[in-house]
Amino acid sequence: MVLHADCPDVDGFVDMLRPHYPGEIVVGDIGPVVGTHAGRGTIGIAFSVVA
Repeated sequence: MVLHADCPDVDGFVDMLRPHYPGEIVVGDIGPVVGTHAGRGTIGIAFSVVA
């Protein structure tokens, strides 16, 4: 999952991730609390490792 705060180049970032992750990459918005502290243009990645 890629989360962003009004980042105009999030699609380009997702395109860079595709060769490294074969599954679906979901894109969503960062919430208001994190967005307020991190600022506009922030990109974050969330992932889970299954052992």
